[in-house]
Amino acid sequence: LGNKGVDELCKQLKDHPRLSDINLSHNYISDLSSDSISSLISDSFYIAYINLHWNLLTGDGATKILKATTKYNGVRVLDLSWNSIGSYKAKQFSNQLADILYNHENFAHIDISHNKLMKADCRIIANSLEDNHTVWGIHLLGNEASVDSKGFLNIADLNGQNIGEEHLEYRLDGTKMVVFNSEKEHGKLKRISNCWICEGWNEVLFEWGTTKVPRMPIYI
Repeated sequence: LGNKGVDELCKQLKDHPRLSDINLSHNYISDLSSDSISSLISDSFYIAYINLHWNLLTGDGATKILKATTKYNGVRVLDLSWNSIGSYKAKQFSNQLADILYNHENFAHIDISHNKLMKADCRIIANSLEDNHTVWGIHLLGNEASVDSKGFLNIADLNGQNIGEEHLEYRLDGTKMVVFNSEKEHGKLKRISNCWICEGWNEVLFEWGTTKVPRMPIYI
């Protein structure tokens, strides 16, 4: 569609107040269309899913889009992977995302993979996740950070990354588990994502009593 097509589409979609999903991936969208997209998001109460992966957005345009999601706090899933956020105003983007994660807590599933975010930018996001209890899945492959099994960010040692695994193609499906064609494919994503949603993880609490009765071995 390009910027002109997206601008016109956003204008027309404002007449659909119950719009819930936006998928504008693979459309060569740059920051020039960020105002149109932001306006559509901020004027739509029911939007819960936004997919803008594989476009040309920098940190400037992506920040405007993030701000727009805070008006109604209804957006649960955001995909900004494969853009150029790290190329311009990355710190501005990281600060805005951190503010949302810390103060608004509406996101449940986020993909900002392959945006060349540097360690300093990732550290800002990492700090905001420490007290966040709503994000169940975040994808950061292709940036200078990784996600551990508890959903927290670790500043990455790039020397240990397997570049080949970065080309595993998958897409967020809202808050649903990803369905894989093979166990091999599933294993690759498991090693690189640690996403509770895509992996279908559930938290399980084990309690072992402290009575005076001799404890028996527990096998899990």
